[in-house]
Amino acid sequence: MDGGAVEAQWLEYGRGWSSVRAEVIGEILLTIYVNGQEFASIMSTPRDQAELALGFLKNEGVLERTEQVEALIVNRDGCCVDLWLDRPVQRPKREILTSGCGGGTTFHDPGEALPPIEATARVSPEVLVELMGRLHGR
Repeated sequence: MDGGAVEAQWLEYGRGWSSVRAEVIGEILLTIYVNGQEFASIMSTPRDQAELALGFLKNEGVLERTEQVEALIVNRDGCCVDLWLDRPVQRPKREILTSGCGGGTTFHDPGEALPPIEATARVSPEVLVELMGRLHGR
C-alpha cells in the first residue's frame, strides 16, 4: 500500500445496481511515541508517516528544528513512529477534539470492533435515493 490507495469493489445504486471496482484511499491508525511514551494517535493515510509525525509535533510546539530529533523509526507495518528527542517532553494536558471520521488526538482505538446494531427497519435503495433528493433540495 505504498501509494496510499487500496483496490476495492462495491455495489453502487443509480438507476439500478452496478458493480464498481476502483481504488480508494487507505487509512490507518498511526501512533506517535516521543522518548518512549505514547504521545498521540491519529488517523492517516498509510504513507509519509515520518513526515506526518514531525509536522504534527512541530504544530503542537514540541519540535522546533529537525536537529532536535536524535532518532526516528517507523515500524515495519507503518502504524507507529518512535521519535527520540534531545530533551524530555511532556504530553500537553489539554485535549482538543477535532472534526473528522476518526476524531482528533485520541488514545482509544477507533478501529476496535463495536457490536452490530440490531434493527428490523428496512429501506429500499429507491426510497433512499428519493429521500436524499428531497433533503438536498431543501
